[in-house]
Amino acid sequence: MQGPFNYEIEQSLLGTLLSDSTATLWPQVSGILRPDHFHEPMHSRIFDAIASLSKAGKVATAFTIKNVFEHDGTLKELGGLEYLARLVALADPAITLKSHAELLRDLAARRAAIEAATKLIADADAVTVDETFRPTLASHVEAMQALFDDGVARKTTYTMGEAGAMMVERISRIQNGEIDRNAIKTGIAALDRLTGGLHRGEYIILGGRPGMGKTALACQLAYSIAEAGGGVFYASLEMPQASLTPRLISCRLWTPGLPSAVVSYSRIMRGEVHEHEARWIESAVRETKSWPLVIDDAPGLSAPELEARVQVANSKMERNGKSLDLVVVDHLHKMRHPNTPSKVNEYTEISGRLAEMAKRLDCPVLALAQLNRGVESRDDKRPQLADLRESGSIEQDADVVLFTYRPAYYLERQRLASAAAESDRMAELEAAKNKMELLVEKQRSGPIGTINLWCDMAANVVRDPNQFDEMELAA
Repeated sequence: MQGPFNYEIEQSLLGTLLSDSTATLWPQVSGILRPDHFHEPMHSRIFDAIASLSKAGKVATAFTIKNVFEHDGTLKELGGLEYLARLVALADPAITLKSHAELLRDLAARRAAIEAATKLIADADAVTVDETFRPTLASHVEAMQALFDDGVARKTTYTMGEAGAMMVERISRIQNGEIDRNAIKTGIAALDRLTGGLHRGEYIILGGRPGMGKTALACQLAYSIAEAGGGVFYASLEMPQASLTPRLISCRLWTPGLPSAVVSYSRIMRGEVHEHEARWIESAVRETKSWPLVIDDAPGLSAPELEARVQVANSKMERNGKSLDLVVVDHLHKMRHPNTPSKVNEYTEISGRLAEMAKRLDCPVLALAQLNRGVESRDDKRPQLADLRESGSIEQDADVVLFTYRPAYYLERQRLASAAAESDRMAELEAAKNKMELLVEKQRSGPIGTINLWCDMAANVVRDPNQFDEMELAA
């Protein structure tokens, strides 16, 4: 495969490195270029030799590397030592080194993309009876994602001095009142106090049995972050956007202290709204249309497919001056990973890849997870880490594990024989109907604990109870 390349830039870059008698230029390209980024095989080998000497703390010049290629026929064909001297003569000013390195990496990516696309076309054209194309397509998406990641010059190695200096600078910025870019506020003050917010690169599990409010809380977090201008990608693998969007709009319409103004998301879904409520809904849609919130309801995605979709959305957000501040996966057990021998292996693979994705995207990834039915057999139905379905890998991969618990869910489903007991149940239900507990059961960088929240499940609203006091004081 030929593809785009620039022979002269390859020569001038190598010449610049070989003419560097002070050995100070290598760090400018070490994090950008690899030997395979060169189109000419001999250039690739010369670069590899320069890299080996530089990493050993030695000066790489035409004379110091000549012994490596003393008996190399390919270099002899090009002119031997005279060719190395010619490279030095072709050296460009050091100021061009980084831009030339980035150009060669880009050209290599283009060649790799052409090769991958050619293979994809060939595989797509090879129709096999009784074999779906989806697993093959997933492998190509993964290959393209790896290619995309390869082009991102993200620093991943730090000396203790560098890491410590960055930490001190971050603390100083926070003390000076600057917003900590690495800590994304959730809009729920009690959660932010316990966790410091959602942190970039973190993989967060939000677990719960059906009806416990996982999606309600995930929607609330997505809503609050998007309202504040942060980019959100919501992968709704379980429900279509036509079911998710009414939850967000109902949340927008909710007003504290005005139960008569609540327009439940179920009524919005069914279109059973009054004329004035329809006007409210239209107004809410206008208010939220510019929010950097993307809903993707494609079912059965693999991790590479999901990440490719997130990357596309992220690129659009960046062009509009926004950063990706949250990825929601609703939910993990609806994802797929082809060719795994069991569900345990499948979710182990998916969970690990979501954790890696959080780091690559430099963004918190919040994955919802179902719990085992064992919760239902206990008197105390509050979730525990062991209740996570296929929990070993999921619990291990997660930086933070959260559980939602609503006592009202179980009280609503009880039926007691005596009138007195039933009366007590109804009183308990009335007291508990707006209560949600958020259990922080794991946090690598902080304490665990239980956060008491206020919720209105009909309007898909989850709030810190103290917010109501603040609203009353403000009023």
